[in-house]
Amino acid sequence: MPCQISRKKQSELYYFFILGIFSGFLAKYVDTIPSNGAIGSLINIISNISSRIGIWVLLPLLLLHGAEHPEQGQFMFLPFFAGMLLAYYIYSMKLFNFFPVYYFVRWGINCLNISDGCICCLV
Repeated sequence: MPCQISRKKQSELYYFFILGIFSGFLAKYVDTIPSNGAIGSLINIISNISSRIGIWVLLPLLLLHGAEHPEQGQFMFLPFFAGMLLAYYIYSMKLFNFFPVYYFVRWGINCLNISDGCICCLV
């Protein structure tokens, strides 16, 4: 018998996937635009924050903290980072006309490892 997911859980998965797509697009977009003037300095700050690994470790911790159970947090985490990685690397592909498969796979494996590490820390 296949596993049934309630409508609420399914909508949460879509929400986190779309939030991940937005985050991945924003992270890549602020890296590629020039930062001149007052708005440019704000974009530069966002670019510096999104270029560090710490923010991408903090986000799954916040997702896991908001979950009722650690396993539920992991299922919210995976669509978020899948959407983020897809948006980031598809935007890179459109911008630079190549898709770095090695980096995509490497970051995907890192996200899975971070997910398991966050679960272990909270249990």
